[in-house]
Amino acid sequence: MAHRVFKDKPSKFFCDDVTEFISKTGEPEKHPDLYTGRIDSNEEYEILRHIIIDGRKRPNADMAPCPMCSPNRFLEGDLVYLRNIKVAAVIGRCCAVHAAQAERQYKIEERKFYEETYLLEAFKFLASKRDTILAGRSVAEQVLKAYRTFRRDMTDLQARLRTIKERGNARLVLYEILRDEDSEKESDYYGPAGFRGRGDSSAESRDIDFGFLDGTTALLKNYQPVIELNDIDRNISFLNFKGDEEDAMNLIAAMTDAERRATVASLQLADSKYEKFSKRVQDCLDFFAPENIERLNKFGTHPLNHQPFKASISRGQRRRVVHFKEGRVSCSIILSENLYEFDYAWEMVPFKQG
Repeated sequence: MAHRVFKDKPSKFFCDDVTEFISKTGEPEKHPDLYTGRIDSNEEYEILRHIIIDGRKRPNADMAPCPMCSPNRFLEGDLVYLRNIKVAAVIGRCCAVHAAQAERQYKIEERKFYEETYLLEAFKFLASKRDTILAGRSVAEQVLKAYRTFRRDMTDLQARLRTIKERGNARLVLYEILRDEDSEKESDYYGPAGFRGRGDSSAESRDIDFGFLDGTTALLKNYQPVIELNDIDRNISFLNFKGDEEDAMNLIAAMTDAERRATVASLQLADSKYEKFSKRVQDCLDFFAPENIERLNKFGTHPLNHQPFKASISRGQRRRVVHFKEGRVSCSIILSENLYEFDYAWEMVPFKQG
């Protein structure tokens, strides 16, 4: 039967053509370029593609014949290149003597192809990432200053709100004891949810819900946005690459397997770290947003709150000033409007290894 002779490994385009043909027909034995004659089970081969055949598309709803172990049949197999006899064929799995070796080599080649393709695309975005990091440094520094001012000047309040976040799912709730059964009389005992501390005595109570806290990143014990951004910078700056696509191809081709894998890992780590960094910065700023400050003030100044505090916000020219006051302790946090205009866009390769 006629078939195509391959002096060298078949191209990606050939593999695409075979894959598409099988996807449509379910009949690899009818592809004009594939070898369908008998193949010795000891013949060495290289896997080009994993193949899955839809048996429902075959005329008799049966399985495809395997050139290596016919009459055995299969629906899951491999498109392979047999270098010694210069042909390509589709065979079933686990019937060849060299199946395990071929599978290991296939995975190595697939990973290399993925890594090279990924890096070629990722290098295109290095310049824009450097620009984002440079522009984001001022944002990180300002957010860190706001966070540290609140933590330092309003230590007790930050700790109480952190406890509400951890124990009360960040929900601002006060409750009032309407009737204490131990004393059988009206009571005005009150406090934040999660701090009842009344022992085992039962009581009728009324919860007053102010909603959820926004921006709980501002309540962390130790938040370091500048360090986070510096870590991202280190993950991409070690390359120091500023060339064009041809330069990128040459650099990638010169990498050892270990260097290539480490570079992919470092760039992908930068992507995941930046996602975390940008979300936490924006979340921290949400704590100082007008809606959250209004919510905190209602909670803090309510008559049922036995540890009262005030929160307010004022606007000046190109800035916002957030004020907190608890007893004799107070602080003012200045937030520039440019914090709310920063573009968090981060260009990255939009695919991962399958």
